[in-house]
Amino acid sequence: MNNISPQRLLKNVEDIILGEIKTIDIYQTPTSEQRLITRIKNELIDSRLYIRDYETSDTRLAQQDIAGKLQLILNQLLKNILRLSEYNILSAVDVAQVSAQLGQIMDNML
Repeated sequence: MNNISPQRLLKNVEDIILGEIKTIDIYQTPTSEQRLITRIKNELIDSRLYIRDYETSDTRLAQQDIAGKLQLILNQLLKNILRLSEYNILSAVDVAQVSAQLGQIMDNML
């Protein structure tokens, strides 16, 4: 099993998603897609902050609390990524890679 840090995994996820989003003109997309993209960006930021908090926590109890919150955000992020792929912004390969990396982050937090 790879020992890639959760921060690095999330950075890979961000690079894939944001790289694809940069290829479209967001102002030419329907409002529903714009909202979805904004939600995904916010969930990526929240995830990054929770991972930082998890890694700097002083107690295992605090880590468990943060891991639970992070799990909820990552699950919602994954759902929104799947919805984004319905708009053909992300390819099936990107979705598979991102899903695997998000799963790896969740496994590392347990």
